[in-house]
Amino acid sequence: MNFLLFGGQPDSGKTSTVTRLTDVLLLPPFIFTVADGTFPPTRGTDFLILLHRTFNEQSQYIIVNSPSDDALVINNLRDFTIKHSDKDIDVVLSSVRDIG
Repeated sequence: MNFLLFGGQPDSGKTSTVTRLTDVLLLPPFIFTVADGTFPPTRGTDFLILLHRTFNEQSQYIIVNSPSDDALVINNLRDFTIKHSDKDIDVVLSSVRDIG
């Protein structure tokens, strides 16, 4: 499992960047689908989703986590990753704050 972390201070554009990257992954040429979670988020801007696609007859999975605020959201990401431990997750994308 590979990790791509977007770090920075509060309100520096981490969630916006993760959201834009997710938008790109859902369109050609990537064409991932949301396999678990809700995107775009129904309330607020934060989301935690599992993306999936089949490429060259192999499943590819990406977990995308936009929040980065506290231990609760970190634990939610951990639990979500455990929930999907039966899959070979290729990448976890997440934002992380550089404070606290």
